[in-house]
Amino acid sequence: MTTSYDLRISPKARNVYLRFSIQGGLQVVVPRGYNLTRIPQLLERKKKWIERTERRLTEYRNKLQTEPIEKLPPQILLTALGETWSVQYVETESRLLRLQEGENRTLTLSGNIKSELACKRALRKWLCRRGCESLVPWLRCVSQETNLLFEKASVRIQRSRWGSCSRRKTISLNAKLLFLRADLVRYLFIHELCHLVHMNHSPRYWQFVAIKEPNYKLLDSEMRNAMRLIPHWV
Repeated sequence: MTTSYDLRISPKARNVYLRFSIQGGLQVVVPRGYNLTRIPQLLERKKKWIERTERRLTEYRNKLQTEPIEKLPPQILLTALGETWSVQYVETESRLLRLQEGENRTLTLSGNIKSELACKRALRKWLCRRGCESLVPWLRCVSQETNLLFEKASVRIQRSRWGSCSRRKTISLNAKLLFLRADLVRYLFIHELCHLVHMNHSPRYWQFVAIKEPNYKLLDSEMRNAMRLIPHWV
């Protein structure tokens, strides 16, 4: 069986790895100078994982086609924080959009609410702010607990990555983490913090992760499918 894939040569990659996207399918990411003739053998070794992931993506695409997509949310459930925010949309003569936080965790979007794109953009901007307020202090606590100290942290909405760690000890977090269970968020923190010691996914890296989080295999498996928990408007 011939497996179709897109090849990406990354100067930042230290090892070859496979990833899937809903739109683009299978992508093979290799470091610069990698022997491309080894790719077919790699795909053959990962054949079962590829087939299993393709089935899950097909099921997910079918689900998107049959279920109605919520255009603008009446509520935002931030599972990681145990918070539920109600969202009110108030049309005014103003051409601009204004988002305000009210009592009892209420968000009010006022202005030109007929623009769904502008409303979603405002909600995503608020989501990043809420992530900065909550995820970064949480990360710092886990950092001190594990004695893995980073320099800086930021929160933004990323398409497919839950987080990243640079050689400058800067950690970037995906605001979408707010929609996951707290134990998954904490595992992602540990996953990225361990990259402060091992900037790869080598056996030594996973051995180090196991010391910090013995249940990492189950949590890592759940993280692979967690993007389907994210609301469509995000």
